[in-house]
Amino acid sequence: MNLRWFNLTEDGKIDLAAALLKEGQLEQACQQLESMRKEAIDVPGWLHDMAIYTLLEAEEVGQALHLLRERFQDGDMDISKVIWHRFLDVASSLRHREGTAFVWTKQVVPGYLNPASGICYNVLATAGRTGDTYLATEAFRILGQRSTVFTTEHYEELINTYIHARPPDVQAAMSVMTIMDSANLEPSTVTTRSICQYFVKKPQAAHDAVAILHDLHSRGRAIPVAAPNVIIEAFVDMGDFNSALLLYKSMHQLEQPQEDPDAPYRPLANIATFNLLIRGARGLGSPASYETATFLASEQSALGIPRDSMTYDRLILRCYEAGRLDRGYKYFEEMREMGFTLRGGTARAFCEALARNHDERCWIVLQAHVDAGQGRTNLRFNLEAAWMSAAEAPSSETTMADGVVT
Repeated sequence: MNLRWFNLTEDGKIDLAAALLKEGQLEQACQQLESMRKEAIDVPGWLHDMAIYTLLEAEEVGQALHLLRERFQDGDMDISKVIWHRFLDVASSLRHREGTAFVWTKQVVPGYLNPASGICYNVLATAGRTGDTYLATEAFRILGQRSTVFTTEHYEELINTYIHARPPDVQAAMSVMTIMDSANLEPSTVTTRSICQYFVKKPQAAHDAVAILHDLHSRGRAIPVAAPNVIIEAFVDMGDFNSALLLYKSMHQLEQPQEDPDAPYRPLANIATFNLLIRGARGLGSPASYETATFLASEQSALGIPRDSMTYDRLILRCYEAGRLDRGYKYFEEMREMGFTLRGGTARAFCEALARNHDERCWIVLQAHVDAGQGRTNLRFNLEAAWMSAAEAPSSETTMADGVVT
């Protein structure tokens, strides 16, 4: 059989590109479109639309952007708003910064396209991931024009944007936290996660942030407790407990004057502040960690700040590490009255330490652990072994159990 080569007409080449798109052979389809472009074949708008839609459905935003940019540069005035809108929707939802920024600058900024609020949030999230401060402020501008009620998530993305910018803008990120406070939105550890991670990588930035807070306070900004807390968290994570404690001792300087002098005193500190500090005290080693932790516990009580299960858990760990089991048991009794339970690793360490001292209270701690639905058979066996060992050769030594989270 003789082989015959057929030269496709322009219409045939258009039909071939469409068929390749329908069959999902995207690479070949794009090659065919590129070949047609080089041959100066007039590609109909419907085929370009089809190609862009198909690529977007396959999440091939980069290749779709290439086609869209070519059409725009060629002066194609027939690109529909539907295409622009769909492109911005997909690109922003996939956090594709280049594609998102292209549509935003070419269509949204001039006023040709008015994206939905959900797309604006995705644009904001894209900016947060890539540190595009211009894109972030633009998204906020559009949302603000609609009188959008901003939520914590909106501000979180704005903070992420400033931290991921090149270079990072810590002052702007901290300023956003004060804006959240003025909007009666309380930043959480989720809000400040990117800030903490950056400070751990760049310790000097954490020290600089302390000065930034004092500067913001001097300009009349109300400082939310999450702002110094994230710096304390970073200091603790990097093992710089002294800096964390110094910041805590100066936090009163960042408090706002109380409008009503007869109102109860409201310190710029909360449960999270003390939980972080008590965790960080571990790095001091015994007995300093125990003494610091108990001092912090008394400070917390004096300020009228309640304790949660994590506070008690970490206080008991500091007591356990220092061999101060009586004090640890008092904290245990307090937390039981509050309806709190120990974490598994802490319960194991504390139970076994009591058992090694032949202290019958170990069975009470164990039973509370079991009643809370956290008991394990091997914990009882370990406890019985420690009890028998103590009966044979009593010892006051305590060692840290493996796997205890501080």
